Amino acid sequence: MRACPYATYELTSSPRDIKILREFYNSIFTVGFPDPNERESLVNMERYLELKAKGWYKKNNYHILMYLENQTPIACIIIDYLAAPNTGIIEFVIVKPTLRQCGLGANLLEWAENELDIDSRRAGNRGWDYLVAEVNDPFKTNPLFDSMDEFDRTLIWDRWGFKRIRFPYIQPALSRKTEPVYNSLLVCKVHNTNNLDHMPSPILKQVIYNFIIWAMRIENPNLNNDFREMERFLEKRKNVELASLAKYVGAKSIRKLIFSDLATIGFNDLMRELQTRATEDKNDFSNIPGDFLKHFSLNTEVRDKSYNYHLFSIKKGSRGPLKGLVLFFTLPSAGFGSYIRLVTNIHNKEYLSEVITNIERAMVMDKKSAKGWYIECDADSKLILEKCGFFEIDIIYRRPPIIGQSHHRYRDAPILHLMYKEFGDNFKLPSLKTVDFLDNINLVFNIEYGLKKTKQSDYYKSLSQQLTIIKNVNWVVESHHS
Repeated sequence: MRACPYATYELTSSPRDIKILREFYNSIFTVGFPDPNERESLVNMERYLELKAKGWYKKNNYHILMYLENQTPIACIIIDYLAAPNTGIIEFVIVKPTLRQCGLGANLLEWAENELDIDSRRAGNRGWDYLVAEVNDPFKTNPLFDSMDEFDRTLIWDRWGFKRIRFPYIQPALSRKTEPVYNSLLVCKVHNTNNLDHMPSPILKQVIYNFIIWAMRIENPNLNNDFREMERFLEKRKNVELASLAKYVGAKSIRKLIFSDLATIGFNDLMRELQTRATEDKNDFSNIPGDFLKHFSLNTEVRDKSYNYHLFSIKKGSRGPLKGLVLFFTLPSAGFGSYIRLVTNIHNKEYLSEVITNIERAMVMDKKSAKGWYIECDADSKLILEKCGFFEIDIIYRRPPIIGQSHHRYRDAPILHLMYKEFGDNFKLPSLKTVDFLDNINLVFNIEYGLKKTKQSDYYKSLSQQLTIIKNVNWVVESHHS
């Protein structure tokens, strides 16, 4: 294990160690885990140490590993060894905020892996096969209530060698007073196996089953609704994909495209940029009405601070020609994609997926509590967007006149498909309440299209009438989503 200037210490059930545990819990742990649904109780931790001292774990094991400075805890990792699937579980790893980025997390992980290797060999195996952990999904975690940037945290796990298990993980409720957690990712580090891209579904099921018993103390997972839902997903497939965390969060280090937000420059500079780039690449990106762009440029007095406006230029090299242009808004509780234009040679799923990831990342970082976003499209674009995780709302949707274009009557308005996608990776139909949808579309019509007295407009009233007796919006699901 690499050298560390702090004392290493594994806690036992002794009175001295319990005192250290309590100090750690109150000074570091509760700050790092502000959500009580995700936070293990101090009472449980103390009991697990007592059970370990009595030999209750048998071939399994439980470790609380700490770094101490002058007998004061500064970093900790809690791990479980599960003998049946020969897998380690990281319950959490946490470092005192003032000592982050000093390598303590990596040191703790290396120490934990060594302990798990000892546990595995003691249980008659050749060393652990997998190391699994829960992490917050940065696309589904409210950044206002977290102690650290979740995108940065996810990249730390990526650097430690972990991959995302593409699987709809649910953390069951840890007690009768808490709720299940739906915003977590399950990540995995592979050790004694040559398959780095997939985990067999039976093994993952066994890992989760034992994790729920030994780490969450749910005696019979088969009686738990959340486990049964995960089990149904696994029974339909032979393997589960292990995917890059860096790619999932759109890390700059692996992007194939370069994104620049032109919403930060003045209107005149913006128009010159678009005209120059359009000429170089022989592609017309100037078909967005100038009055529309001017209306939302930062140098105008009409700027409304209740929403964020972005205009991404897309290139394949810092000095190359413009390859795409994306205009979108982050509104309170939802985003809206106003304009997406990509040149032909990057208009495929791989590049579009990267564009969508970076749009969603920007919307999350705007901290408007948005959980998903809308986009209008024609029939051809609808098929492409469906492959990227969008679903069509089952309504007749007419688009209002665009700011800067001539007004048209409601009956002459173009009928488009209105699509919706929850942020991040999703495995089932979205859940969108009708009242939330109507609130969102009211803001879209007001901000994007400049409609006054929005709820009195035919555009809004038509949607409201279509959804009058529906609690949740319905989806057009005849198309296949990959």
